[in-house]
Amino acid sequence: MEAITLKQAVAMHLAYGFTLDGWLKAVGETDPRALQCLWWLMLQQDGQVMPIKDADCPLIALSVAFADAQEEDGAEAEPGPDPTSPPSPPGGPPSPEPDTPTATTRTPRARQQEGGRATASTPPI
Repeated sequence: MEAITLKQAVAMHLAYGFTLDGWLKAVGETDPRALQCLWWLMLQQDGQVMPIKDADCPLIALSVAFADAQEEDGAEAEPGPDPTSPPSPPGGPPSPEPDTPTATTRTPRARQQEGGRATASTPPI
């Protein structure tokens, strides 16, 4: 449904007068013209080109294909984990980020008291 192009929407409108909202409602009401457009769209998205009114299939095949397509769309739409957030430990909320420097962070005053020399963790200034 989300892959319908403007040209496909215009073709459905020219063939049967459906607006997209009207077509979706008609699909829900199992209007045979709307179902024919649905099958035609599925064929179009599979690379098969034909006039809408030539699209034909057994209704059971259409129902199964449509249900399968809906399941695929639902599986793709499920959001995955946020790659920017740190993983949370099992059974607990994520740890908050510290608001202050940690005990290992050295201040300029501490470096100055050490004589300003560089250490392995602090490059020379």
